[in-house]
Amino acid sequence: MYARIPANTEKEIPSLAFFAHMDTCPDVPGSNIKYQLIESYNGKEIILNKGRDIRLNPREFPVLRKYIGDDLLVTDGTSVLGAEGKAGVAEIMEAVRCLYEHPEILHGEIYIVFTPDEELGYSTEYINIQKVPAKFGYTVDEGERGELNYENFNAATATIKVKGSNMHPGHAKSTMKNAVMMANEFINLLPKNEAPAMTEGYEGYYHISDLIGSITSDGNGRIFKWLLWSGLL
Repeated sequence: MYARIPANTEKEIPSLAFFAHMDTCPDVPGSNIKYQLIESYNGKEIILNKGRDIRLNPREFPVLRKYIGDDLLVTDGTSVLGAEGKAGVAEIMEAVRCLYEHPEILHGEIYIVFTPDEELGYSTEYINIQKVPAKFGYTVDEGERGELNYENFNAATATIKVKGSNMHPGHAKSTMKNAVMMANEFINLLPKNEAPAMTEGYEGYYHISDLIGSITSDGNGRIFKWLLWSGLL
């Protein structure tokens, strides 16, 4: 989706573009969202779902301590809120409302682009940049309150296909080539210390996102997908 707010001054003010994505995590249902309001968070453990014993513990997620006294919207543990992307959409729309209600705020042309997928998603390939002739552009996303990053995020995605050869296990010596096992060997060659669970800050990492296949890796041929994240530059 594209939108444009005309400049309201003849002064030379650089044009700006704001981008946000509308998506949720593919591993959890994004429909029929169920949320709950935690008023004036007390810094203790939050029970998201008592029946399924799903909890948010500040010992595991110390960032929760930064929001003691604030009101929190949390999931019930059965669906994902998707606030990481939706927050950016909401923030941009709130800024648009503010500009229309306060015309005394002078600004140049402002362009807005909403995409259905993450910055790494394929939808960004279809952005018509000619419709966004802005001098500067910013992605609005989740983050610390008041945080502003002036860095560039870089990443690459690769889909690896492994072709195997199947036969009866009783007669497979020296002939069977198990695609799943070969994919596992490749994954084990990746640096153990460069996985998301072992890195922080500006450190890059390798992230295996999914693994699909069989002995021969029939069907679409995709055995697994991995993401190479180089971090912020």
